[in-house]
Amino acid sequence: MITARRTKKTSASYPGKLAADIKQLKPEPLQTPLKVYWDIGARLDQKARRRYGRQEVELVADRVGWDRSMLYFCILFHQLWPTKEELDRVTKRGLVFGHVRALLHRKLTARERERLERYVATERPSIRALQAKVRGLVRERQ
Repeated sequence: MITARRTKKTSASYPGKLAADIKQLKPEPLQTPLKVYWDIGARLDQKARRRYGRQEVELVADRVGWDRSMLYFCILFHQLWPTKEELDRVTKRGLVFGHVRALLHRKLTARERERLERYVATERPSIRALQAKVRGLVRERQ
């Protein structure tokens, strides 16, 4: 009997393996260190660059039990703070993932993000207050 061999390119289980890895990392709401989200973003970003498209990310999101936007937030988090040193800086400043999500606004510059990180570290604003500050900053420039 001849059996079909699957390659990595055609393997239907490959997104499943990534989903299983992410499920092991999947955080508990409100108690998660930023590193978990950053690690998820790193794994997805690495795989996405090689072979994943939107459809595969949606498949992983379904298997993990998250909305795909959450996975895209993790990817973007890793892309904007790509080094361990940057992750450590954000963590030491006391940001939570809600703060990071507010800082993912596509119209913010790296310099503005860092200034807003310092703002969070010193002022300890709520996530909504930070979101309002980001919107105001972006609106000022338009």
